[in-house]
Amino acid sequence: AYTPFVRDFSFITCLPLKIHSNKRAVQGDRLSAITMTLQYGSESDEDAVLAAATRYEEGESEAESIASFMDTSNPLYQLYDTVRNCRNNQGQLISEPFFHLPSKKKYPDYYQQIKMPISLQQIRTKLKNHEYETLDHLECDLNLMFENAKRYNVPNSAIYKRVLKLQQVMQAKKKELARRDEIEDGDSMISSATSDAGSSKRKSKKNIKKQRMKILYNVVLEAREPGTGRRLCELFMVKPSKKDYPDYYKIILEPMDLKIIEHNIRSDKYAGEEAMIEDMRLMFRNARHYNEEGSQVYNDAHILEKILKEKRK
Repeated sequence: AYTPFVRDFSFITCLPLKIHSNKRAVQGDRLSAITMTLQYGSESDEDAVLAAATRYEEGESEAESIASFMDTSNPLYQLYDTVRNCRNNQGQLISEPFFHLPSKKKYPDYYQQIKMPISLQQIRTKLKNHEYETLDHLECDLNLMFENAKRYNVPNSAIYKRVLKLQQVMQAKKKELARRDEIEDGDSMISSATSDAGSSKRKSKKNIKKQRMKILYNVVLEAREPGTGRRLCELFMVKPSKKDYPDYYKIILEPMDLKIIEHNIRSDKYAGEEAMIEDMRLMFRNARHYNEEGSQVYNDAHILEKILKEKRK
């Protein structure tokens, strides 16, 4: 079957389509399992197969399901929906390979190479559980998913090209939503200043400090590896899973991640810039303490701390 993040081999034999008749079936836009040999020579070859594919799934559609637990005007929903429902010129879903993780049985090497697997299904679940506080957190998981695919698949392969397209679409939508948020924040500040000049002055001073912290935070968030464009902050967005890394919480006594830091900035938990910087330093120290010297995470922590230090000068 056409499997998420799977390398482009010379051919893949697909299995017969199964339709469950005991539950309500709704026509979806996912690939069907087609009994044929799939050639991956180019994007157009793959699109020819997509054009012939129709699959019926159990239960409600993706749009119905998401809308049932999240306001469609929510920027988080809009960013996810833009990526999930991105289509090519023929109207076919580009995100199809990323709906689910590859089979561990069929692709064991994927899980040897990719240390933090993630799919759109998992991201959707995290949305449902309200685990994303900001667009940056959601963007980081989407980028992790894309970088995993780029790391596992061959450059110029059909899936690799899909990743590049989806990343482009995601980044454009993220910028659009961020600009909208800034405009709304600006309107709110203007309104506040008009209603109470004295209060506005106090808020203005506070906002300057907060804006400074946001700038420093974004320097870390947007730092990328030269050549690859990989975001250096990917493994610092959220703390390691207690289930997958129980020893981490025995070794690291004060866990810290970028999600916590951003929450503290937004909720005015930091008295000043230095308090936020100290949490950043703690996060980087934790990474170097837990990970081996020379590892990617260790090196990323060193580079990010250096970038942060340079920005403060």
